[in-house]
Amino acid sequence: MTATCSKPDTSSASGQETELKQNLVGYSNSFSEDHEVIDITGVSSDSEHCFKNPVSDSELKSLGGKTFTASTDRKIAWAKKLFDDWKKARNDFNERGSIWVNLDDDEVNKSDLSTALCQFLSEVQHSDGHDYPGNTLYSIVVMLQLHFEKRGHVLKLINNPEFVKVKNTLDNLMKKQVAERVSSSTKAADPFSVEAEEQFWQQNILGSEDADQLRDTVMYLIGLTFALRSSKEHRSLRCPPYNPQIRVLQNSQGEWYLEYKEDPQSKSNQGGLNSRKYEPKIVRAYGHKNPLRNIVVLYHKYVMLLPGKPKSDALYKYAMVKSRRTPSCWYVNKPIGINSLSKTVSRLMFDSRFSGCFTNHSLRVSAATHMFQSRVKEQIVKEKTGHCSDAVRVYKHTNEDHLVDAEEAAISSKVSKMSRGRFDIDPGFKGTQHVLMVGSPQVSTCEKLCKVLSCVDPAAPKVKSVKFEVEFHNDYD
Repeated sequence: MTATCSKPDTSSASGQETELKQNLVGYSNSFSEDHEVIDITGVSSDSEHCFKNPVSDSELKSLGGKTFTASTDRKIAWAKKLFDDWKKARNDFNERGSIWVNLDDDEVNKSDLSTALCQFLSEVQHSDGHDYPGNTLYSIVVMLQLHFEKRGHVLKLINNPEFVKVKNTLDNLMKKQVAERVSSSTKAADPFSVEAEEQFWQQNILGSEDADQLRDTVMYLIGLTFALRSSKEHRSLRCPPYNPQIRVLQNSQGEWYLEYKEDPQSKSNQGGLNSRKYEPKIVRAYGHKNPLRNIVVLYHKYVMLLPGKPKSDALYKYAMVKSRRTPSCWYVNKPIGINSLSKTVSRLMFDSRFSGCFTNHSLRVSAATHMFQSRVKEQIVKEKTGHCSDAVRVYKHTNEDHLVDAEEAAISSKVSKMSRGRFDIDPGFKGTQHVLMVGSPQVSTCEKLCKVLSCVDPAAPKVKSVKFEVEFHNDYD
């Protein structure tokens, strides 16, 4: 079917345009001065109006549903398949009653759905016979709720009073698992410390002497510096001349740096209504002072050693056999697949004999964690990572320095610069009471308290009691 175009009669075009202008004037006067009025009087009334072909019912139904990222779609499909498999298995046992709820129906009876979900949550289990952790059960309910949203239906399976039985069932199952000490923890990517990174360099796990080593180092530094999300983002990086996201630029002071500009569509920016004001993140990296660890130098070296005419736009490519390498080319025209890329960080950690849950996402976690531990403001961290929500706060991992600071802050909030400590000494001790001046601004609160306590001679008889009359001052003011 061809596009439908209509052309109005032009015999009375002038009169229609005059009437249109008069109507617009009257219409605009009905608004206050604060409202913006769009002037469309310049549009000719005799212009052709061309429209697209009529959409089919299936296309319209697809547009009416909510869309999600590919990873979320996979989770939704898994949750729905799990429900369908349970329903089929349950219907094979007629004595337990049949389940007739179909999640793909346009009209779903809420009462039947509520009952079916309560039975499903109570009976579903892992293929190895173990119960799913409470957090997994919760995620299953959320994914089933998103399944309905994909089909254009809004069913709040947890917060809607019509599904209060589902909420209570899920709540009681999670409490039961806690009472039975069933583990509900999920594996999260661990960050690695600055000391671990230093060990990578010392062990020559990172470097630029070999083709594979250089590629791994570039991927490691890019993921850590630009806080990339996952292997998919690494795989989507493009090499020159295919409009690369990473460019080597120079500022007005003559300093070279890398600039990473996120693609218009990403996990944080799907391009819908909620992303209208979203700006793709742009991050600069000037690199390490040591040229052997400088991301600008290493990235430039890697790009220059790629094939002169790359057949694929993928940035990361397989290394060439050593016997065929030339001083100007170390890599072949074959991109590394996403599965191989996803194992890069875990392989590096294994080679360095580190234990833990380390994935490519550890680069992003480490970047955010290091910034928080360096007391970088949250807004700047969000700009660096590209977070639109407060989910970035999950990367606020505490370290020993934070615990010490918290302890000192808790004590020093009650301390003053000039404080007195009065001690009641056992009568058997031949000494006098002590009045101490311990409020020196040059020492920390912990040192102040140590000075107070050190006034009691360790060799003296047992101290009967110690009374403090202190007025502590906050050293952090």
